[in-house]
Amino acid sequence: MTRLLATACALGLSLCMIGSAAAQSIAALAEEARQVREKTAVQEAAPAKPRAGQPNYLADVILSVPAMAISPGETITDHMLEDRVYTQAEALRYPRAATRSALVGKVAKRMLMPGTPVQVFAVADPKLITQGVPATIRFEEGGLSIRAVGMPLESGTVGAVVRLKNIDSGHMITGVVQSDGTVKVGG
Repeated sequence: MTRLLATACALGLSLCMIGSAAAQSIAALAEEARQVREKTAVQEAAPAKPRAGQPNYLADVILSVPAMAISPGETITDHMLEDRVYTQAEALRYPRAATRSALVGKVAKRMLMPGTPVQVFAVADPKLITQGVPATIRFEEGGLSIRAVGMPLESGTVGAVVRLKNIDSGHMITGVVQSDGTVKVGG
């Protein structure tokens, strides 16, 4: 009986020790879970970093914007512009002309307000040929060069195809507007 009692006491002591260890490991697991939850909460609260190859929409970009009101038909010059910082998300809202070189020399198609990014479709290349204003027509091929005066039936920018009426002959001519303000036909 003593032996049985001793075995039962030893077994009870073992169970108590196991229970104590289990309680300690449960407390340790609970603490570890709390730390993981806190770490996850901190990571979720922090701004997410973009993955490699993806744009960062919170990054700052510099855009050239009007420093003064620019009226429709007015040619944009460098002194009319200033640089401002915007987030990439704001800059990508609509197609924007971001650099000075994309704006200088262009003509405003509508009113451009100070400090507002300029949309790409709000500016246009200047018209080098104006409807109803006489223009020089050029024909060059080999060593032959012929020049005449024509009346444009439509306005056009560099590279645009326009129709003209030759003032001397009265014939209709189609040509391409050149950067020097002439219209090249043929050749």
